[in-house]
Amino acid sequence: MHPTRLAFALCLLAALAACDRTPSQAPAEPATMPTATQDAIGIDPQATAPADPNAIDTPIPDEAFGATLSVVGPPRMSASGTGFDIVLQVANTGTSALYGVGSKQVNIGVQILGDKDDVEASGGVRDFMRKGLPYLSQGAQSNVVVTVPADQRLNGRKLRFALVQEHVRWHEDTPEKRIDLGPFRICGSQVCDAAGQPLPN
Repeated sequence: MHPTRLAFALCLLAALAACDRTPSQAPAEPATMPTATQDAIGIDPQATAPADPNAIDTPIPDEAFGATLSVVGPPRMSASGTGFDIVLQVANTGTSALYGVGSKQVNIGVQILGDKDDVEASGGVRDFMRKGLPYLSQGAQSNVVVTVPADQRLNGRKLRFALVQEHVRWHEDTPEKRIDLGPFRICGSQVCDAAGQPLPN
């Protein structure tokens, strides 16, 4: 075959072979790498937040626990009109801080006193409600507003306010550590005084 024709034939064969070859697939885009939180299944961002360094997680010894409670003003109807607010001043007279944060936090506990003003008697409710304390270092004091709901269990009963360290004990053994108020009456959806008159606004 003539050299020119041979070269042409070879070029033609090469072109045909190129057309028959399946083109290779383009490389896939790399997947986005997961972030640390995506990788760690079940991680709650809130769980990694720094713990409160002042949280109370151990029992406070009796000799270190000291507090006095006093009433700042008379009970007044709450803004909702379905309960009442009482402002208590809490003073830390002990050597340990008091705080409503932690597994053994310290709160204001509210009890409904039963017959003969005994919380353990008929009609009494020891764990009626709680109000958390702000952080009180040794010697500090704070006014705390406690909002008591209009609960039918209050009708004709007194309330006791005292500090309680959760899962440890109540601190109500001396008069300065507790406040008894009432009796109260429930007038419809409102809390009234012993005479049945609605509390002032």
